[in-house]
Amino acid sequence: MGLFIATLFSNLPYMMLCCIPLFAFVLKILYIRRHTFYIDHLVYALHIHTFAYTGVMLIVLATIGLNHIAPGTITGWIIALLWIAFVVQIFLSIRRVYRQGWFISIFKFLFGGFAYLIVLVFALAVTFFITVALP
Repeated sequence: MGLFIATLFSNLPYMMLCCIPLFAFVLKILYIRRHTFYIDHLVYALHIHTFAYTGVMLIVLATIGLNHIAPGTITGWIIALLWIAFVVQIFLSIRRVYRQGWFISIFKFLFGGFAYLIVLVFALAVTFFITVALP
């Protein structure tokens, strides 16, 4: 079981690399009327994923550090504020890149996030089954 988990975790970076073009495809579908090339969505997807990986890594490190320095309620609030700032930054990025109003940006942000969550769950399931099937 330990070997399976280790192999699954070693396959996750490849899964996420394959998900970047899928996220660009979700963006292409969401913004189909803008006549933006797929490659532009792909470049933006690379930027978003880079920000997400860096942001999650820094927030996790901040969480570990804050829990060692001052565990308690204030640490929880600080961590929650970091996660909220992380999500707001991604939303503002999408709003600025695609230049749409607040309502339609919020709708597309939530719908696109849900669609990408489904893509990630599907990709994780495929990775799981590939890990089981291959030696």
